[in-house]
Amino acid sequence: MSLTEDSLYFSKPDDDQILDFIPLIEVTKFELVGNGGQEDKKSAFATSFSNSFRGSTKSLDSATGSEANHVIRDLEPEERGLVVRVCVVAEGHNSGKSTVFKFQDFGSRDDWLRELEAARKEAIAFKERLEVTVP
Repeated sequence: MSLTEDSLYFSKPDDDQILDFIPLIEVTKFELVGNGGQEDKKSAFATSFSNSFRGSTKSLDSATGSEANHVIRDLEPEERGLVVRVCVVAEGHNSGKSTVFKFQDFGSRDDWLRELEAARKEAIAFKERLEVTVP
């Protein structure tokens, strides 16, 4: 997974070929799957802001659409807490299909959630500033 200022790109583990991307301005929410979308009580996740995050992780599984539901269903209950569902608008690039990411541990999950939320907020703020300046 790789995060830029406007999109989240993802690929298979140990592969640099981009499979798909999610425009950050189209993200409606990040759900913690293990708790039915509720915040994990053990999570250190909190909103933070970062101006220049670029990163990737090779130990991450992802799935989209109906495949995502199968991935979640097949996980052991203790693994579900490591899964984050990225929900998007219906009329966007991903046609409303959510994407799930399974992290290796709670620390990496929480770090990515902080960075994703911060990048999403910055992308939305940038788009709003552009709309104000363009007649």
